[in-house]
Amino acid sequence: MRSKRLFVWFGVGLSVCLAFIFGRLYQHTSNGYSYSLVSEQHFDIPVGNMVLREYQEHIGLGVLEAQKQALTLERNGAAPLTIYESQAGFQESFPEVHSVQTDGNTITWADGIFEYKLNVQPIENRTEYEKRKSTGW
Repeated sequence: MRSKRLFVWFGVGLSVCLAFIFGRLYQHTSNGYSYSLVSEQHFDIPVGNMVLREYQEHIGLGVLEAQKQALTLERNGAAPLTIYESQAGFQESFPEVHSVQTDGNTITWADGIFEYKLNVQPIENRTEYEKRKSTGW
């Protein structure tokens, strides 16, 4: 009688554990978030630091998910600003950021479809900026 009761409690405990494990597995495959950094390159410019990141990001199972790339401007004392983000299509090799070059405040890059050129200049006269901002430009 005692061994039967012990066997029943063991079965209940095992059922609870398996229900928890399978519930977490279902939750992760249906809406779990995953991020992994593949590579990172830094490019210095006078107004901050440009960072090219290649990463994989997906929600749910993420089967056959293509890698993404992001070009981000990290400014001193300010939040990072994503300048460009791309994701290649399934079994496609573009768009893929390459040929990133910096020359002073100018950043140029290509993605296999277009070429981009960005000039980043700090605002010299902050009071003029504040006046324009308060009047709605």
